[in-house]
Amino acid sequence: LGSDSTVFIVIEKPAHSELLYVVYIYEQHHELLTEAIKRIKYLDSKFKFKKIMVDCSGLGAGVADVLREEVGFIVEGIVFTMQSKENMYSNVIILMQRKKLVLPNHRKLLYQLSDMRYEFSKDGSHVKIHHSERGHDDYPDALVLACSHFHGRMKIDYKMT
Repeated sequence: LGSDSTVFIVIEKPAHSELLYVVYIYEQHHELLTEAIKRIKYLDSKFKFKKIMVDCSGLGAGVADVLREEVGFIVEGIVFTMQSKENMYSNVIILMQRKKLVLPNHRKLLYQLSDMRYEFSKDGSHVKIHHSERGHDDYPDALVLACSHFHGRMKIDYKMT
């Protein structure tokens, strides 16, 4: 119920394909957590998910708990920390560099992705990923969360040479 939106993104990987497709995007504004749970259960009935990734950084922890009870252990809660966010964004960058992630021409998703910023921690060991002062990261965070089940993983070295 805060200023952020809840964004749902569904990724599909067709059989016999290495490509990942964003097949569903929906933004929910200022609704109760029970509405998010209903939407996820509806989407699960439609798509037959193998994995449901939920942002547990705040109120989403309750959503994950309820879904685990009702849907089962295909639900995985992820807490966004500097390290987990760095790993998830690195994963998506690798998937895009390898041309394995097919993004739709979705105005808000593409705008928010292009607005993302990064800066190094003082000791240079971590990357802080964030949006600009006027921007939002609801869509990019939903995308990296949805893609976290699909591994392009290998840590990206952001250091400039």
